[in-house]
Amino acid sequence: MSKQLETYLARIERRLWPMPLTLRREMVGEVRGHLGEAVLANLSAGQTPETALKGALQQFGKPEKIGRALRREWRGSNRQSVRPTRGDRLILAWNVLLAAWFFMALNIGVSLVIRGACTLFFALSGHANTRIIERQDESLGISVAMWIALGLLLMVLGRLSNARHRRPA
Repeated sequence: MSKQLETYLARIERRLWPMPLTLRREMVGEVRGHLGEAVLANLSAGQTPETALKGALQQFGKPEKIGRALRREWRGSNRQSVRPTRGDRLILAWNVLLAAWFFMALNIGVSLVIRGACTLFFALSGHANTRIIERQDESLGISVAMWIALGLLLMVLGRLSNARHRRPA
């Protein structure tokens, strides 16, 4: 089309900058289509092509204002779809706690294996080094206590989340 129209559309596209390129091109294409319809309506009313285009551009308004409005609309709709809900955050917290619980259980298992290996080694070698085994028993007791506490916390959080998300009768 004309250079005036391309400049107008380029000014709109500059205001859409944070949007992805494909979406910007799609939006500018939609504006181009609406402008084309307005120009055709002006041409069918008997205006010359130049005055029809000028009238359509004036009818649409300043390109910066259109670009800002489209960008604001996109940001508003994009925020709503991207922002996690309370339920999403609760599920994420639940998964993190479950992972921590799993790794604590794994720690207990490894501690038991190491304790058994050390006991077997000392029994076979004839040395009676009980200090290492006592430290392992102590760390194992702490691991078990943490594992039980985290399990209780997970049960409480699960009950709280179920109570919060129940529908009223």
